[in-house]
Amino acid sequence: MTRLLLCLLVALTLVACGTDAGDTGFTLDERDGATYAINSATTVWTPDDAPLQFELEQTFGVADAPEEAMLAGTSSVVVDDEGVVYLLDRGNHRLVAFNPDGTVRWSQGREGEGPGEFQNAFGLAPGPEGDLLVVNQSGQRWERWSFDGELLESYDASRIEGGGFFMNPIGFHNRQLVASSSARNGEPQRFMRVDLDALAVADTLFARPIGFELPEFFGYGGSTRLAGDRLWVADATSYILEEYTLNGQLVRQIERTDEDRLVPPGVYAGEQSARMSSFSRLSTPLRLDDHLLVHSYWPTNLTDPDAHVRRQARDQDVPEVTYDAALDLFTAEGQLRGRIHYEGMQTAAIGRPMTVGPDGKLYTTTTDPFPQVRRYAIHIE
Repeated sequence: MTRLLLCLLVALTLVACGTDAGDTGFTLDERDGATYAINSATTVWTPDDAPLQFELEQTFGVADAPEEAMLAGTSSVVVDDEGVVYLLDRGNHRLVAFNPDGTVRWSQGREGEGPGEFQNAFGLAPGPEGDLLVVNQSGQRWERWSFDGELLESYDASRIEGGGFFMNPIGFHNRQLVASSSARNGEPQRFMRVDLDALAVADTLFARPIGFELPEFFGYGGSTRLAGDRLWVADATSYILEEYTLNGQLVRQIERTDEDRLVPPGVYAGEQSARMSSFSRLSTPLRLDDHLLVHSYWPTNLTDPDAHVRRQARDQDVPEVTYDAALDLFTAEGQLRGRIHYEGMQTAAIGRPMTVGPDGKLYTTTTDPFPQVRRYAIHIE
């Protein structure tokens, strides 16, 4: 009897302390200077019963009038210390600033290739001087804009010495730009510091393979985010999030071993045409107080992305791809608390999480019921 009570006491202690991976679905391992957080079980919440709640405070963008506040597709969002929201309105070829109350502060730009004009602009990041860095002309031209809407400087990104294929600015640290180049022709995705004044790569931080093969015509760059002096990278085909120092040292990896629905891009390279399409995405984490928020989506009726794209390229009938999306909430150390699952949606009901402002609020983008940016206060139990 005494022995039985002792065994029960030990078992209860293991469950309470979380030392047994079989009981908790979570293990934390440290090796080679990095921490590996491995999650093997998921608690699924509905939006109403989740301990993570979103309180809508403000929208930026309108359905009809005033016309200057109407958006036609938002790709990037930056928020300054005063709560002013800066965004690229890709469909209207302009850079727009909204006051915290949702009114338009200023709007600059039009379609074209000249100074102050936009064509296939898709990236926006806080600059080194309290300004904005815009990725314009499909990445061929980078521009610095002031927070007052003035074009300060323009850079020919195609002339950056030592750069790679399709370089993409990620953010600034100590006034130096951190950027990545896409994987191509068997070469990995590279991360580097760029000296904009010299138009040259100052040094390469590290390289990371993408985990799948690409035809020579294509390049691919995974989801990345600069958070202070750390760089987050999301895997393309598995649920793995990696955190690096800017010296290229892996310091943390968060993995979900029970999630296998992410798929690589579908690729077709024929004699007459070539194309690539992405069907799933794992975002890099956003910090919410002492938690991490991760957004993802995946196809629910697609088993062979390459075959799907091949049929599209040959003008053959293909079924419409359907999607599910999720928001995953992790503790700061990487333990999954739970998931809000959105069936039949390619993004969360609150929109796609884009950034957390200096005010600690979450900013998302959505096209439903019309293109807009939303600001949410976050409540975590």
